[in-house]
Amino acid sequence: MDSITQIPKDVPESHICVLGGTNIAMVLTKTEYISGSFQIETRFGPSPEIFYGEVDGVPFYHIAVHGGIGVDRSQLNADANGFLCTWAAMHMLGVTEVLGGATAGALNTDIKVGDWVIPDDFIDYNVNRPRTVSYLILGNDAGAVFPRMNPATDPEIDNIFYEACVKYTSDEYKTWKGGIVVQDCGGRFEGVAESRLWNREGMDVVTTAVGTEIAYARQLGMNYGCFLGISTPAEGLIDREWDWDDLAYHYPRFHKLSVKICMEAVPKVAALKGKPRVGDSLRIHPPLEREDD
Repeated sequence: MDSITQIPKDVPESHICVLGGTNIAMVLTKTEYISGSFQIETRFGPSPEIFYGEVDGVPFYHIAVHGGIGVDRSQLNADANGFLCTWAAMHMLGVTEVLGGATAGALNTDIKVGDWVIPDDFIDYNVNRPRTVSYLILGNDAGAVFPRMNPATDPEIDNIFYEACVKYTSDEYKTWKGGIVVQDCGGRFEGVAESRLWNREGMDVVTTAVGTEIAYARQLGMNYGCFLGISTPAEGLIDREWDWDDLAYHYPRFHKLSVKICMEAVPKVAALKGKPRVGDSLRIHPPLEREDD
């Protein structure tokens, strides 16, 4: 296992990481909750900037924008390596609770721009990140890691996020508990044909990162849940097409509320420590042969 040598002495240990996306951008890093930041070296290269802070006496780490800040995207496989550095760093720090988030497009036409969705299942069309990270990050300690994904996310974190989203959402918008998130290939918005196909197949929202995060968390023995701010309708599904001004209008609201939602969630997730979780029994494949065979 990689050694950790760069953590400042005043950084409190934590098992919780707020892994933000475009729903929160860099806004949390500029609040009074954050005390400082550091980086560590992983076997894949330097980690993203890891912020640390505290809310209601509970310490937490924070990594912004899925770990993508500072990644040199002119390099081949930069996206894949950025994810590996991010998840390897969380493993090295002993993180077991990952509070994710992002913005997304609505495939389900009942879901409106401005709503929140707490997804509990996913379909992964990612083509440029490793699908399996157990051995890459855990080495031979991975053993028989071959997890089941039912449920795909942690119900305890899902419930905490749902309650917080409802609390901080006006009557104008709705919070949807449960749903299928499609992770597209990345690097672009979805096409009209893709949107219409996924809509017909019963998918609810589309985004670019949380499918990878759901899969990596289960493989690495971390509990994961996320909440998604709906920033656009998926392309071609409603009469009025969205434009860039729509994003500029909704992002500030999502950023402000996402800070409140995450800071509400951290102490409640900390209170779950020691409690059996659904992922505990879903991660390790049983032996292929019984001893008495």
